[in-house]
Amino acid sequence: MIHQSRFTLAILTSIVITILAGCGNTGESAKPVSTQEQTVQPEYSDSSSSASRQSTSRTFISSQSNNEPFVDPKADNPPLHVNEQDQFTPAKPALLGLQPGMDILEVMDKLGKAKSFFKMEETRNPVTVYEYADFSVGFNGNRKLKFVEIKNDKINPGLHGVKIGSSTKDAVNTLGLPSTKTSYVLAYESGGTILRLDVDPKLDQVLSIKLFKE
Repeated sequence: MIHQSRFTLAILTSIVITILAGCGNTGESAKPVSTQEQTVQPEYSDSSSSASRQSTSRTFISSQSNNEPFVDPKADNPPLHVNEQDQFTPAKPALLGLQPGMDILEVMDKLGKAKSFFKMEETRNPVTVYEYADFSVGFNGNRKLKFVEIKNDKINPGLHGVKIGSSTKDAVNTLGLPSTKTSYVLAYESGGTILRLDVDPKLDQVLSIKLFKE
């Protein structure tokens, strides 16, 4: 009887030990799950990457504007003088002594640095425009002069005395009969280049002057 009781006690003890061991294993397997939940932080990584990309973009834009070699907002260029041999003629259409097709380096050597610039990207062939106090010049993608435009009457454009504010009659008498004449436009065409004078028929005055390549 005593032997049987000892045997039963041994079996019960073994069962209790097995149960306790199983509980211990369950607790250990639960720990990695808790650790995984605490260490996942995807939002911080994405935010840091986004900030880095934004900083690079801003630097790129800034370096683009700072590296523009032909612009100085504080530029104070001397008055532009057009020599007699650089005046407009049908055989050599020029404005300010400049002819469409000239390289940008040659033009800037004559004009000096512009005060500002912008790009006309809405056109089929984008044009970069450099603005001066009294005129502007535009260049195509090949850095060749596309047009010259006079802004006011403070500058002699090299048209034998014709400038903004001159009468239509004086313009025709000086430059000759235009290729196209309307109440609002006088146009002189030569070798694919056009000298255009917009006029006010009521005031009988030249309002704007532009030389450009067709």
